[in-house]
Amino acid sequence: MNDLFTVTFGENFKVTLNYPLWIVENPYKLKEEVKRGLLEMVDTHNKLSLAYSGGSDSGFILCCLHDLIKEGKLKKDTIEVFQGVFIINDEPQYDMNRAIKFANSLGIDPKIVEINLDKDTDVWTSIWDEASKSNEKYGGLCTLEHNLFAVTVQNYVSAIQDSMVIRETFVDRDRLGVTLQMLYQYDPDKNFVEMYAWDNEILSCTISPYGLKKRPINCDPFKSPISLPKKSHPLHPKIIDKLLSKWVIYLQCYPEMTEIFYKFTTLGYSCIGDYEFFERGLPSRYGKETKTTLKIFEFRKFFASWPYRNAKVTLPSGELYTIKHLTNYKDYFVEENDE
Repeated sequence: MNDLFTVTFGENFKVTLNYPLWIVENPYKLKEEVKRGLLEMVDTHNKLSLAYSGGSDSGFILCCLHDLIKEGKLKKDTIEVFQGVFIINDEPQYDMNRAIKFANSLGIDPKIVEINLDKDTDVWTSIWDEASKSNEKYGGLCTLEHNLFAVTVQNYVSAIQDSMVIRETFVDRDRLGVTLQMLYQYDPDKNFVEMYAWDNEILSCTISPYGLKKRPINCDPFKSPISLPKKSHPLHPKIIDKLLSKWVIYLQCYPEMTEIFYKFTTLGYSCIGDYEFFERGLPSRYGKETKTTLKIFEFRKFFASWPYRNAKVTLPSGELYTIKHLTNYKDYFVEENDE
């Protein structure tokens, strides 16, 4: 690990990049570097756990871990894999079983950490306190307000582990805007380590020519009418457009990850608007209200006024970092005045 970033938390949230970054053309380089990072994490921390959700990011790390076990470089129990299962309205998240099945196909049996949001009042108190204390400390939200509840619950499950927890948060590649969520490893009060901020070698491997050059999907044909649910649905072209660049890398490294393509939100609902439930009927305020959904609504309402902390990355000189600072930028982009 190198001190990739220097971070100032609080209202004046600031992130300084200390090492150079570059564009990586070979998609298999990410697999190589993440495996190297996992081995270094094992050497650095006494006990490690991988927070596995069944999504693409944690699924990719799981595949890298499987490789290291198969290669004899790690024992099966060196890094514990755990999966948070969140019960809401008496149901777990939609893709819980799919996530377990994929892990089992790699010979890994995740430890299930069940959080019943319908019944466990102590968890609710902890979740609320966690969000309040973190937001006060950081001067704002770690993620967009409509995602805050799901992220806070995930943080809670990680925080109760007696280990250093491996997390993975992809950076906004276009602007290198960095959220608090991916910088928890710089907070001594957190038991998280961030895979993609481990060092500049790993982070650079996520910056691909395709990711920088791709055009957004033309969604005009989908506007009226649109057969899919709201744009928070994992099959919506806007979601595909947002995630496609990392999937291009992931699927070339591990074709088997196609099995877990697309991801429903952690708690099985859309946080856009009034908590519309996929395949569960009407929006909650029109007939799907329960004590749990009302609690979630109150949680969102309480934190709605907090600012979202998203820092533009700067160089040690104070200059704003842009993709033009990538060391091999000119190998892929030609400026008009250079022609």
